Order: sequence, then structure tokens, then C-alpha cells
Amino acid sequence: MKVLFIYLCLVKKHINICLFVILLFAFDNVRANPIKKAFLALEQKNYGLALSQFQKLKKKSPSLAYYGLTQLYQSPAFYNLDSCLKYAIEAEANLKLVSAKNYLDWKKYSFDSTSIVQKKFLISSSYFELLKKDTSIINFNNFIIQQPWAKEIPIAVDIRDSLVYIRVLNLSNIQALQSFMDAYPDSKMVKKALAVFYELQYTQSTLKGTIESYASFIKEAPDNPLKGDAEDHLYALATQNNMLKELDDFVHQYPNNRNNLEAWKRLYQLFMKDYSSMRLEQFRAEYNDYPFMKQLEDDLALFNENLYPFKEKDFFGFMNIKGETIIPANYYEVSDFSEGLAVVSDGLKMGLIDKKNNIVIPFVYDEISDFLKGRAIVTQNNLNGIIDRTGDFIFPLEFNDIGYFKNDLYYTEKEGFINIYDFNFHQINCPLIEQITPFVSGKFKVIMEGKVSFLNDDLTISLPLEFDDVLPFSDSVYRYQLEGKFGLVQMDNKWKTPNIYDEIYPLNEGFAMVRVKDKLGYINLEGKLILPCNFSSFENCARVSQFHNGQVIVHLIDKFLIIDPTGKTLLKLPYELIGEPGEWIPIMKNYKWGFVNWKGKEMTSFDYDFIEKLDNEYFLMEKSGHIGLARIQNNNLVFIIPLEFLSISKLDAELLLLKNIDGYGLSNYFGEIVVPANFLQIQRYSDGILKLFTPTELVYYFSRNSIILKHK
Repeated sequence: MKVLFIYLCLVKKHINICLFVILLFAFDNVRANPIKKAFLALEQKNYGLALSQFQKLKKKSPSLAYYGLTQLYQSPAFYNLDSCLKYAIEAEANLKLVSAKNYLDWKKYSFDSTSIVQKKFLISSSYFELLKKDTSIINFNNFIIQQPWAKEIPIAVDIRDSLVYIRVLNLSNIQALQSFMDAYPDSKMVKKALAVFYELQYTQSTLKGTIESYASFIKEAPDNPLKGDAEDHLYALATQNNMLKELDDFVHQYPNNRNNLEAWKRLYQLFMKDYSSMRLEQFRAEYNDYPFMKQLEDDLALFNENLYPFKEKDFFGFMNIKGETIIPANYYEVSDFSEGLAVVSDGLKMGLIDKKNNIVIPFVYDEISDFLKGRAIVTQNNLNGIIDRTGDFIFPLEFNDIGYFKNDLYYTEKEGFINIYDFNFHQINCPLIEQITPFVSGKFKVIMEGKVSFLNDDLTISLPLEFDDVLPFSDSVYRYQLEGKFGLVQMDNKWKTPNIYDEIYPLNEGFAMVRVKDKLGYINLEGKLILPCNFSSFENCARVSQFHNGQVIVHLIDKFLIIDPTGKTLLKLPYELIGEPGEWIPIMKNYKWGFVNWKGKEMTSFDYDFIEKLDNEYFLMEKSGHIGLARIQNNNLVFIIPLEFLSISKLDAELLLLKNIDGYGLSNYFGEIVVPANFLQIQRYSDGILKLFTPTELVYYFSRNSIILKHK
């Protein structure tokens, strides 16, 4: 260096010595400060020089050197994330070797712990952006393990867990799901994985869909939340036929099943299909482990107690025979109790209650029939079904019509198709029926192929399909209609008369009146014409011209005659009109009514406005707008009820319904007023009991002992 100095002095004598000294000092300073040289090179983008300088600094100032290398490998020319991360980690690891003096001096190069950490964060963020473009479980796992400081770690964990979960999910393997949950217990996906695990466990264990498979699953997976669903399926399978034995087996074999109590209730209700106190006692004896024994005791206590609806402020409740409130008046409508249950309305829908006012069937139906053999027909949204006493559907709620057929059979109508089912909703084979309605003698009239017949007990048809209508005539003979004309047919189709009549009237004393156009005649039970159709039709002839004690009143040309079955005239009746005869014959003479006997003798004066037969000996008499009741007794007309009422009608064999301006009342056939005529309405309630309505009350009259029951 000194030689160089002398040389320069000799060559450049004109150069100012002071300036040279300054330059020489600066050159020595750079040579003596490689740190400054390295960062200057980095700043001037002289990356090769910067790399060599930082490499030289590793031994003396490793933390600063690695920090510089981190920056170098972030530059466009040397960009390498792996190297960046590597040197950032080294810079942080060697930070503890930096003296306090150097730590302060090097801050001018932006070197400190915060800067290093920020570098690591930035590098990790760059890594994460690359990971999102190439989603790989291994890459995310490495990122999570190798760069735990990264702020993206929570997101990376979620993505990694999701990728693993999707892969495991595609395997549909319980073991794989268990391994995932064991490997990542803190993952957000564990909850979903556990749900899938439970579902797979359930479906794979119960794949056969048998009672045994569900029972095994319940036993082996008691913590599976789908255990309840398995219990429901087991219950449905074990009791699918709704039979007593099935329910008996279920309640005792599966006491811990969540449907056990419900099964007990169904068992009780099925057992009580034949509802009686004897049956209740039998159930208590056979099932002393019944979990609702207190309710059973209540049913027994209340079984023989009759409850009667009462009205209070437009609402209905139930009272006992003493008039005491048993069920408060909280219902808009109520029915009588049938098999221990009553239909009630909350104003919108109908439900069922028992005698303790427990709601047995909730208020969800538009209509509910009375229970019959433990079943009731329910209607909802114009569809019908059948429920048992627990509310379970025996027949689904899907029919346009349902009716009790007979012998524990039901008929249903759905979309125009009619079918017959047994008590347990098993379809019975029968002819194709288009329409079915109740008929006489326990038979049902049906329409098939547009023709009318009726079903026998074995569901075969009794008559050939050739009639437009079939109507009762006698126990073994029917009157049929075909093309607008009537004839007779024997029940088993053994014989049939031609359809030649425009009308066949009801049978009476073995004879029936027939009509051809406006002419009347008579046939016997076999349809043989005993009196030709020569008689004139007249007003009320259907009631007047019925045989009475072997005689009949007919109208011929312009006069009334009494004839016998041979057509022999027994008596002429020269009167204007004739009423329905009984022991005497009501007659109109000079526009007033009176009586003649069957020999034509006038028995009363003719000063009544109208006479109507009530019974053979009793006649309703009308005069000046008032009606009374008279009886023919010892060949005399005796008034039982005076001419004081607006109407009198027969209620039953013992009572008459009376009406005056104040309302309705009751009288017996002796003319005794048993209930004053001041009620709005009187209806039959049950045998020997009548319901009497006032504007505010519902009262009961017990005809056998003449007791009136009112709510207290």
C-alpha cells in the first residue's frame, strides 16, 4: 500500500494530497466493514456480492447474516421460499448470540427480533397461498407441523381436517372414522364425523331390518343417539299386527324400550275392545304389573257411574246422577260416553276424554264417531281413518268414506274404489263394488256394474245384477225396480214377478196395494194379483187403502167402498174424504170431520177440522187450530188430552210429545202431563231417558220413575 502511495504521488503530483488521504481512508473503511458492504450490495441489487458477503459473515455474525440471506432469497433473482424460511429460522435461533451493543448498532439494517418474526409470518403466509392452489393433506400437514407460528394455522388445520374427513367419508368405513376422531380429537370436524359414525353404525348394524338386528344394535351401541330410532323400529316390527300377544311379548321382553309405556297403553286398549267391568277386572287379574294401575282402578270405580252432559253459559260439561259437576263445562260440544270415552269439541276440532276429563285423543279431528269395539272413525280434511282407544291408526287417514260393515268388517271408499277390510285392516276379496249403503236385515245394498244387489254374509251377491233398485217388501221378498217399473223377487232369486207396476206399496196383513198409472189393485206376498187394478187413486190412498182386519177401503168411480180380499163389496161409504182408519174410520162430511164404524154407522158429530190416526184406538183431533187426543173406548170417543195444543205426536209406546205456544212438553197415554210444555226442544237420549232443552239449560227426564235431573 505504501508503494502504491509513493507511486501515485510521483505520477499524480498535481493531485491534492489531502483528497487522496480521504479516499484512502474510505477504501480502508469499506474493506474493514463487511456487514455494511453486504447490505449495501443487497440495496444496490448486487446479489452475487451480497451472497458472498453474507456467507462470510456466518461465523462472526450468524444471526445478522442469516437475516440478510432471508432478505436475499426474497429478491426476484434469488427467490426461494424454502431458503427464506430456513434462514429466517436460523436468524431467530442465533439471535441470542448477538451482543447488546451489536443489537443496537444493527438496527440501522432493520434487524431486530420483531423484524425476524415478521419475516417468518410473511414467509408462512406465502407458503399458505401456495398450499391453497395445491390442496394436499401431506402439504397442509407439513405446514402445520413445520410452521406452527403461522397465523394461518387455524385455517390450515380446518382445511387439513376437512380434506382428511372427506377422504374418510368416501370410504364409508366405521374404523376409518374412528381413526380420524382418534387422530384429530380437537378438530371441528369431529362432531360431523361422530354423527356419520353413529349413522353408519346404525345402518350397518340394522341392515337386515329385523327385530333381532335392532335389538342387537340397542344392546351394543347404548350411547348411539339413534338408539331411540332403533327402539321405534323394533316396536313397530314387534307389534305390526296390533295383536294382544305381540304387545304382551313386547312389554315384557323390552322393558327399557322407550315405547314400553305406550305399548302397555295399547295392550290395555286392545284388551278392552269388549268394554265391560268384567273385562276390566280380568285385565287387572292378568296384568298385575300394569304400570298405570291407579288409572285402571279409576276406570273401574267410574265404570258404572253414568255421566250426563249439562249446559252452562253455552258450554257443556258432565254431571252425575245427583246433578253434581264431574267434568266442568269447558266444551263447545259433547257426545255421550261410549265405552268409557266421550267426543268433545274445543270449538275448532274434536278430541276424546275419559271420565276423569283426561284428554285421551287430542283435538285434531273434524269429526269422531262413538267408539265401537274399541274403534272410532275419525275425519280430518275430508279424509277418514279408524283409530283405536290410544289414538293409533288402525286404518290410515286416507279414505273418502268408511263404514262398519258387519262381523267386524269395514267397507272403505277411496277415489271411487270400494273395498272390504277385516278388523285388522287386511283386505278381503270381494266383487268390484261401485257403491255401498246399509240395507234391511243387516244386509248392505251395493251397486255393481251400474246395477243394484246386496251382499250376503260371505260377501257374495244375493241377486243377479239386473235391477235398477231393490227395496224391502217382506223378510224374504224384495220389490225391485227396472226401467221405471216394479216387480217382486224372492231373496235367493228362486222366483221373480214381471215388472209391470208403477208402484208397489208396503205389505199389510199379507196384501199390498199396487198401481198401474192411476189405477189401484192388490197383490199377495207371492206377487199374485188378487184384485185387479180397477180402483181409482185418491189423496192419501197409500194410508187409507191398507187392509184392516181383512177389509180395505177403496175408491171406485165416484164412491168409497169397503171390500174383502175377494173384491166383494161389504159397505158403501157416501162421503167426500176418508182418513186412515183404525178401530173407527175418520170421515169428512160437509167439509167437517167425524167418525163412522166399520158398519157405516156415524159414531160422532161432524164438527172437527181434521182427524188423524195416531194408533188403532187413538186419534188426533183438530178444531179451530187446536189439537187434542181422543181414544175410542167402550164404543165412545173419549178425550184423553183436551183441544189445547198446536201439535201432538207419538214419542214412544208410553209418551206423547206436546207443543203449545210456550214450547214442548210430555204426556202419557192417560192424558197426564208429566213434563210441562215449556221446553225449546225434547229429544231422545237413551232408553227411558229424554233430553229437555231450555234457552240456558239441558235437563233430563227419566220416564221410568218420572225423575227430572238438573245441574246443581
